[in-house]
Amino acid sequence: MIITLGYAWSCAVYPYKPCRSCRGFGHFRSPFLRVIRLCRRCNGTGRTLRGGRRAYNALARARRDFRQHNRRDNH
Repeated sequence: MIITLGYAWSCAVYPYKPCRSCRGFGHFRSPFLRVIRLCRRCNGTGRTLRGGRRAYNALARARRDFRQHNRRDNH
């Protein structure tokens, strides 16, 4: 229980992690011609959402949609 709460807290405080593909740099050099290219996975930001934050966002979106659907039916 403590580990789960700690992970939830860390996802709330630090929602992003370094991109695995570019290791947080946001770009990489191509093997040919040594041209700098933006990372496709993170779109050049160097950050991606953590798994716990992605799950929280999905649950919050589902809750918001459910509440809007019920509010629409009541009116």
